[in-house]
Amino acid sequence: MNTIIKYSLDELFRYLLSIAFIILSLRLLLTPEMIPSFSVFENMGNGRIMLGVFALVITLMFIIEKTKLIGGILLLLLFTYGGYLHYTTIGGIPLGLMIASGGIIFVLLMDYKRKSLKKSTS
Repeated sequence: MNTIIKYSLDELFRYLLSIAFIILSLRLLLTPEMIPSFSVFENMGNGRIMLGVFALVITLMFIIEKTKLIGGILLLLLFTYGGYLHYTTIGGIPLGLMIASGGIIFVLLMDYKRKSLKKSTS
């Protein structure tokens, strides 16, 4: 754990996650036919656009240092909603969303550990 914090590997992981989330958000906005989950819905055009825009805004909040915690929590809520939609329409467990949520939780926990180490050393 201390090696991760010492070399800021969690920050690198946060940026890599954010890039992946931005790519997925843009894919959701620009090419919905490539996402098979949305073919189940009849009229999901506006909902898809709102979901994609919210995902972009929340991911940008996750990138910014001061809003990292709020962005992470909102991303977890968004992924929970996406998992609910996926499970109720297709009927499978969205493993990718679960892995991404684990990555977000890891980044937030490492940030908490970094802050607690700074408090204890000062």
